[in-house]
Amino acid sequence: MSKPTSKELKSFLNLIEEFSWVTEKFSKIDKNKLKEIINGSEDVDDKGYLIGYLPRILLDKELFLKNKDISDFAVLLGVDINPKSNRSRNEMIGTIVCEIQEGINVDTKKVYKIIESLVDNDSLLNKIKIDKKNSGGEYDWNVVIRNIYNKG
Repeated sequence: MSKPTSKELKSFLNLIEEFSWVTEKFSKIDKNKLKEIINGSEDVDDKGYLIGYLPRILLDKELFLKNKDISDFAVLLGVDINPKSNRSRNEMIGTIVCEIQEGINVDTKKVYKIIESLVDNDSLLNKIKIDKKNSGGEYDWNVVIRNIYNKG
């Protein structure tokens, strides 16, 4: 092995300097939590994502024309919003968001997977809108959710 050149030594020192900066910057990170994230066993902070995207999805009147549509979808998410009470669309959406934030009887991972699949798939959303129009406004969200789970 030959003696390193001046350029190689500088490059190595730069690497060490950058590595020490990175380790210092991330020294306060919980290593076990980082390991869980890398291994995929981390409970994703689904709530922040969902609270941002749920209203976007639920306010889409092509997907949810009637309050009953929102109520039916909420049930599939595990949220009971008492459809018999006379609530506005915004109240229903607010209730869904709050229930998910509290996460008491809601499978947040399931809801996350459903909403993420809808948000990240314009072709699926467009297909749902077309199917919904063709069916006279009636739509079976169970089919969509079943398809989401069968794909992943």
